[in-house]
Amino acid sequence: TASVHDKFQPFTKSFVNDKKFGRPMRKHDFCSMQHTFGNGFQRSLAGRPISVVMMPNPPFVKYNETSQTITGGYMVEIFEEVMRRTGLVWKNSTAVVKSPDSNAGESYDGWISWAVDHYDIVVGDFAATAERADRGFRFAFPILNESPQLIGQVKIQEPPRIQKLFAFGRPFTLKLWGSIFAAFFFTALIYACIETKEYLLEAKEYVIVGIDEPDDDDYSWESWCKNLAQSLYLTIASFTCGGVFRPRTGFGKSFVLSWTFVVLVLVASYTANMASMLVIKGSRTTRISNIHDAIKQDLPVCVYPGGAFDGFMQTTFPDLRIHYPKVWGYDNLRNGNCVAMVKDRLSFEIDQGLKEYNSNCDLDFIGQALLEVHGSFIAKSDSGAQREDSSSSFCTDLLLDIVNSALHDMMNDGWLREKKKSFLGGVHDQRCQASTIADSQAEHNGALDLEHLSGLFGVHICAAFFCLFANWCFGEDESKTRVKPDSEDSGVRDLQVAKLGGYDDESSSDSDRFSMHSGNLGSRQGSASNIFRRILGSR
Repeated sequence: TASVHDKFQPFTKSFVNDKKFGRPMRKHDFCSMQHTFGNGFQRSLAGRPISVVMMPNPPFVKYNETSQTITGGYMVEIFEEVMRRTGLVWKNSTAVVKSPDSNAGESYDGWISWAVDHYDIVVGDFAATAERADRGFRFAFPILNESPQLIGQVKIQEPPRIQKLFAFGRPFTLKLWGSIFAAFFFTALIYACIETKEYLLEAKEYVIVGIDEPDDDDYSWESWCKNLAQSLYLTIASFTCGGVFRPRTGFGKSFVLSWTFVVLVLVASYTANMASMLVIKGSRTTRISNIHDAIKQDLPVCVYPGGAFDGFMQTTFPDLRIHYPKVWGYDNLRNGNCVAMVKDRLSFEIDQGLKEYNSNCDLDFIGQALLEVHGSFIAKSDSGAQREDSSSSFCTDLLLDIVNSALHDMMNDGWLREKKKSFLGGVHDQRCQASTIADSQAEHNGALDLEHLSGLFGVHICAAFFCLFANWCFGEDESKTRVKPDSEDSGVRDLQVAKLGGYDDESSSDSDRFSMHSGNLGSRQGSASNIFRRILGSR
């Protein structure tokens, strides 16, 4: 198999006098070869000459009119590989004729009709439309993406200033930010419920002297609200690493582990997205987003007169305002003659990377393909039927079946794929960004949504209710050192001093203070249900 990088050898066309819409008959008769498959079907016509016609259309067909030399081109080089695999001879019977002139009333369909009637194979970038198939044009194995698409001029639209100011929020969607703030309040509420008694003990410094049960006066809505506010502060501060939980109960510790894992994932996700989304670029937009916008706004769309998609556009979109420019080109988009133009996909993929047509990289696809169409070589559909103006039958269907067999092999072994890659890389002289409208959508989709982290929140909620339920039902027994006074008066005095957070006997030494409050170990036991009953009762 020849390499896709092999240099094409130019050759001079054979039929130098053949003209557009001329009368010479160059077709060959293949009917007698229908059953001679001794060398295998693909090479059953090896050595046989075939006639080929093409029109100059770089970069698909490159032709030097001065020297009358065919110098290559995408379709020519693919066809040469087909001929090499099938063994057919073609360079000695090739014609190059001019393309149809739309200003003279000529059409591509009319040109193709003449070409297939006078030559065996037509080489070029022709779209396989339903209208052409109905006229008896048979297309070979599809090798071109000729789908018609709208091409438009894109413009940079600067983002709003408010969007730049709050760019730090872009890593997460608004829905996810709302869920995070809801998680702050939820987590603070659960933590406050589990750690209420411990908060009251620490707030009054009861723990220092070993008291394990707050007074009834300590259970009030005021103390509860302070506890909730402190819990909310710790919850939010943990998100920015500015606060640390100090749970004293076992279930409180388990709940804090659940929340800190949520914080870990959220911070890591935010940091990962922040670097790529902090800088807001201007979005590239077009005046319309699809063909229906053009119809609704009554905006003109340029269509090549007599081209492959002229009839399709008139039939499919009768309300569309079609414009036929005198000079076909992308300048019609830039000077406002039309809001978009219809062009086949592969042709624009080529033009998009050429400074000659798209130096500012301001042209792009609009919406999806209007129709799925492919292209290839063309021959007359002829299985052996008699021609009206001739007693001969040509059986060109056999020839095209052999060509198709080679094209199938070239597709399966990757030759066509590598050829297209090499071809586009060779003709492009600049690199524009990929479809900008799609990029903008992809950038928007890059922000994490609630759906991405819903499982994480679900696990945290389950852990929260489990810890709350377990604490409610079972409470927790923890041994604490408790003051055991020698007399009633001394016990009361120690309690009052402890509630004030210090000792009024400044002359007492540390050892005296320790001995004063040393004694028997007491046990405290409480539950969240008792706490809530006391709070509600104090109200």
